[in-house]
Amino acid sequence: MALIGACLLVNIPPLVQHPTPVVRYMWVCAWPAVTTEVASGVPAFARREADGRTMIPPDQVLASTVSASPFVLLPWFFRAAHSSADDRAARLNAPPWLSAWPGLRPTPPLSSEAADAIVHPGFAVYDAALGDQVLRAQQLRDGDRALALAWKFVTLAPSGYADALLLESFRLLHRKSDAIDWLTHLPLERRQHPAINIVLALWDRDEGKEEEARALLQSSAPSYPGAPLQRALQEPLSAWPADFAAMTADPSLEVRYN
Repeated sequence: MALIGACLLVNIPPLVQHPTPVVRYMWVCAWPAVTTEVASGVPAFARREADGRTMIPPDQVLASTVSASPFVLLPWFFRAAHSSADDRAARLNAPPWLSAWPGLRPTPPLSSEAADAIVHPGFAVYDAALGDQVLRAQQLRDGDRALALAWKFVTLAPSGYADALLLESFRLLHRKSDAIDWLTHLPLERRQHPAINIVLALWDRDEGKEEEARALLQSSAPSYPGAPLQRALQEPLSAWPADFAAMTADPSLEVRYN
């Protein structure tokens, strides 16, 4: 009976709090720089290169940290997710492993709106998949479908990122007045999401406003290390990626053929 009780006890944390949103939360924290030897043991899609350093997801280095153990982390995340709206972002911006890894925290710090999106029940699966479908429709230039999906995304999971996908859909359909109307009514926290300025930069690029386009893109560049937009900062407007998806693509996810 003691053994059965112990088995039940160790399985309570993942039953109370599903681990997937917690892992997604960890991935929005700063990625630590590691040696080449350590990085070689991590698959290509889980590595980033910036300023000559290789960085990997926090969960890779936190695996042996007691304060990041599932028995600590899952109950902590559950309490943060179910705290008041005012406290949620503050709790998520101070993960329990800070004494061991002080630099591994959400970067930039989570706003109240971003914290709500992370703890949203569908954040890890449905919302992310819906966002991917919006991007896919935009890449295929299926404007009407992209717009319909973007409306659904911003309704189910309102966030600055969802707003950016909606604005990009308006851009591809040349519906500038609708985009301006949506943008001017956004709450300040959502308007400050870096994805929005990337879309606005593309809009200015389309209209030949080079100085404005470069300034907007530069303002969002730190949030997208390694993305194609980093190269675009040094390229003529005519060489810029065509759309938001291409601007922000993660090169580590590309399929390579030998």
